[in-house]
Amino acid sequence: MRIGAIDIGSNAVRLIIKEVKHFEQQYESYKICYTRVPIRLGADVFVTGWISETKRDQLAKTMRAFRLLMEVQGVKQFRACSTSAMREASNGKEVLDYMRSESQVDVELLSGEEEAEAIMANFATQRLIPGRKYAYIDVGGGSTEVSLILDGERLVSQSFRIGTVRLLYNKVDSAEWDRLRTFMDDLKAEHGEMIGIGTGGNINRIFKEAGKNQLMDMSIDEIAKVKETMESYSYDERIFLLKLKPDRADVIIPAAEIYLEAMKHAGIQYINVPKLGLSDGLIMNIFKVMELEHKVT
Repeated sequence: MRIGAIDIGSNAVRLIIKEVKHFEQQYESYKICYTRVPIRLGADVFVTGWISETKRDQLAKTMRAFRLLMEVQGVKQFRACSTSAMREASNGKEVLDYMRSESQVDVELLSGEEEAEAIMANFATQRLIPGRKYAYIDVGGGSTEVSLILDGERLVSQSFRIGTVRLLYNKVDSAEWDRLRTFMDDLKAEHGEMIGIGTGGNINRIFKEAGKNQLMDMSIDEIAKVKETMESYSYDERIFLLKLKPDRADVIIPAAEIYLEAMKHAGIQYINVPKLGLSDGLIMNIFKVMELEHKVT
């Protein structure tokens, strides 16, 4: 059975369709379809505090298109969720109600804790080293989620109102930076050496620019070098010479800044980039529920 997930983020809206298999103790997932629409809700919410009618209508049309695409692909189960920008929009509930009436897609509003929990489901598909501690860092447009993982279990997690779109519009409070730094300092002091795991479109592109493949880790120095190279180009040059998407070309440097700051304070020297995110975690959660219901029935 094909499973779908929709992630309404602060920078873009994504649909992913996957098939998931369970082989003995290991889960494997296979991507069937991926569609990304750069609506950038954060440009409204982090500046004005609410979502404009223009972006509301764009969202509703996107949800309608995603629903039809899932029907074409034979998706029987899906979950649609919104995160940081929708959480903070003063008219977020009204926008969710409007999308539901216009597209027949029911969108959940995730808290930062629920977002981190959904992302954690990805680690059922990852071959992590037993006994090693991993600091999972997910940088989005509106927020950054950090979790400490040991043997597939989340020991502690925290969500921070620090994101690439927020930084782009100078909407990150200095106190929030201090909160992130203190949290990472405390992780280092209490848990010692950790391996980083980074997800999000920006870290994927930084990984690519560093010349890495999926069997390799990326060092903090390599991230800093890619950031320095990106900063040497103008916004237009990043688009036309480096072939970055327009909505990636302006946020990739803020993303690198967040990863570098988090890794520096946690003493993390290397980070793994598995190309997984919230949508993938939502799909794994759906599959596990279906699997449990099948066993029960």
